[in-house]
Amino acid sequence: MKNIFAGVRAKSLSNQKGFTLVEMLVVVAIIAILASVFLVGLSGFRQSAYDARRLSDIQNVQTYLERYYNAHQSYPNVTVWSSKSGGDLPQTLNGVLQADGILSNNQNLPVDPAGGSLANPLYEYCSLSNNQSYVIGVPLSNSASAWKQGLASTPAGCNFSVPCSNQFTTSTPSVYCVQF
Repeated sequence: MKNIFAGVRAKSLSNQKGFTLVEMLVVVAIIAILASVFLVGLSGFRQSAYDARRLSDIQNVQTYLERYYNAHQSYPNVTVWSSKSGGDLPQTLNGVLQADGILSNNQNLPVDPAGGSLANPLYEYCSLSNNQSYVIGVPLSNSASAWKQGLASTPAGCNFSVPCSNQFTTSTPSVYCVQF
């Protein structure tokens, strides 16, 4: 028995049109251009979010340090913010606050949302005036309004890896510092 629909089906499939390779490449190129424009515009929002997180982290650490001060009538005399996760040394701020019970053993001081390492610390802490005052330094982007409220220079006795400033400059790296 002969299939009477075989010829019809073959004919209808050959009449269907698809996208050519050139049309597909044009569509992919347009999508890539739109995605790159979107991602470039998004980077400013990401920097603002990082700055807001950093300023919030400073407030959280200030709370921990005030709890330490209430217990000891002085601030910790350490120079390192925090060691890498897994084995904090007692001389780190993180280790001192954990040993004192202000931070639980599984709790750590905040780390920079954009990354960082001990070789290039992004948050820095310095105890001043016989441990009665302290400075915290943190990098901010040029769009942050907090720059105007920060310290104009690094206080004597603080050996930050990057100097404190109250203005953003692209030529000289500096950090936003606050003294409590």
